Amino acid sequence: MTMGRVDLSVLLLAFALGLVAACSQQPPGLSETGAGRAWRPADSSPFPPEVWRPTLVADGSRAVGEWMDPESGIRLVQCRRVEELWSPPQFLPFEKLKQVRHPCLHPLGRFLVCSALGATDQDDADRDLYLLAPAAGGWAAPLSLGPRLNSDAAESHPTLDASGGLYFASNRSGGAGGWDLYAARMVRGAWGQAEALAAPIASPWQERDPWVSTDGRLLLFASDRPGGRGDLDLYLSWLGPWGWSQPLPLGPSWNSPGADRSPRLGPEGRWLWWMRDGRPQRRETAELPFSLDPALRPQQLPRNRPAFSDM
Repeated sequence: MTMGRVDLSVLLLAFALGLVAACSQQPPGLSETGAGRAWRPADSSPFPPEVWRPTLVADGSRAVGEWMDPESGIRLVQCRRVEELWSPPQFLPFEKLKQVRHPCLHPLGRFLVCSALGATDQDDADRDLYLLAPAAGGWAAPLSLGPRLNSDAAESHPTLDASGGLYFASNRSGGAGGWDLYAARMVRGAWGQAEALAAPIASPWQERDPWVSTDGRLLLFASDRPGGRGDLDLYLSWLGPWGWSQPLPLGPSWNSPGADRSPRLGPEGRWLWWMRDGRPQRRETAELPFSLDPALRPQQLPRNRPAFSDM
């Protein structure tokens, strides 16, 4: 770990450059995947085709996710949506990191957090969280999020709300189970110490793959706690005046005897994307066995809204 704090000036520069990149016709430092150079029609869901674990900006115009490259394995890619078309996936070239996974865009597209192996790391047990920001002509060097968020164990599946609140999974010691969910608040441009989410989110079993809404009031995650249908099941919790609510399983349309994980809602909360036994799934949330309060759904944010309430 070489950095324990992401400085405010670094983030402000990242924000400004990110807005420039978001408005450009060709994002910097990207190359075509070769998967097909034609723009693809968008279907009724907000997610780009053939992109795994997609993370979208709040207005649905840009997505970053994972794409299986036949030659080099899983790579991070970016797609842009213009009206009813998705651009071809374009590689994000992060040569200084290995096995870059689990990308998460800030809801306004200002920066990206992911999990990856550093140059000297050997396997997933060494996976840490990194900040990636656009820079002139490409991308700035990745910044480790340091010991306030990373540990000697593994960190994965980061997710961000609009205030900069960062949630992720880790199997570090001191948690309630094997894998637990952690959160860190952004204060004056820097993340504070990560803290484990308490019960009823935490349990003696595994909690993994979190996703948080832009307003930070709705949490999806995967768990193998009792009462599910199989290996890992999807759960939902709301944040209220007294903390997170008792998690509710999403029901048989989303949970199966296999492993259901990596959930994420599209803009306005109308579609849910997740992985089942390594295969991507998507379904309209209108079929949920309970109602999603519209006030808790991810909202489209105005472009001039500050990223963090403390700034």
